[in-house]
Amino acid sequence: YIGTLSKKLYGTMDLNSPNFLYNGLKEAFDAARAGGESALLDQMFRGVNIAGAGFGPVGTVFNGVLQTGALHLRSATASQLRNNLANGNYQALANSLFTLNYSKAAGINADLPEIPVGVNGAVLRYTGFPENFIKTNPQFTSATLHSNIGSTNYHSMQSQLTLRPTAGVTLQAAYTWSKLLGYGGNFTNPVDRRPDYTLQVGDRRHDFRTNGAFSLPFGPGQLFLRNGSGVLARFVEGWQMS
Repeated sequence: YIGTLSKKLYGTMDLNSPNFLYNGLKEAFDAARAGGESALLDQMFRGVNIAGAGFGPVGTVFNGVLQTGALHLRSATASQLRNNLANGNYQALANSLFTLNYSKAAGINADLPEIPVGVNGAVLRYTGFPENFIKTNPQFTSATLHSNIGSTNYHSMQSQLTLRPTAGVTLQAAYTWSKLLGYGGNFTNPVDRRPDYTLQVGDRRHDFRTNGAFSLPFGPGQLFLRNGSGVLARFVEGWQMS
């Protein structure tokens, strides 16, 4: 058995990670993902069409269908909203909503204000949500903390089998059964990092390696040229294949 425990490893953490755990977004995403509705999403997208052609502004009835925030989130293809919701990638989904602009192409959202060039987050701004609803410091792309926040925990069982030279054959085999746990550095929730303690990139559960050598049967006393002598015997003897 070989194990190591490493503490206070250098690492970084973005304190400006998208927040979806403490503002109701997680529950809203869960409801939308399950095919339900969410009052928070209705409020967040009210009066805006984020789903594109074939839909109307949230809060209206379009082609006999009530337009809801959850319906639009499940249908929107912009910024991978629909895919991130379906895959449960809530951090990426929240980050996309933070910078989401509404489209005015083909007459969609024609009554909404024009968006100045280079400005993002028009949807949340239009529906009255605070600038820091998703990111604590919206004026910064990231706020990186450099500290000794990393740790790893390695456990392994290692075994080795060796065949000493027998009839010109040498063989060695090694097997390792291990697990490497730790913090990868991309924290879902900077406030509570424990759920991100998981398998690391370098984890190799099973590692089997083998090597060997075979002495070629050439030269004095061997199967071939056993009675050889002189320069030829010296040249062909002692060769191995591995």
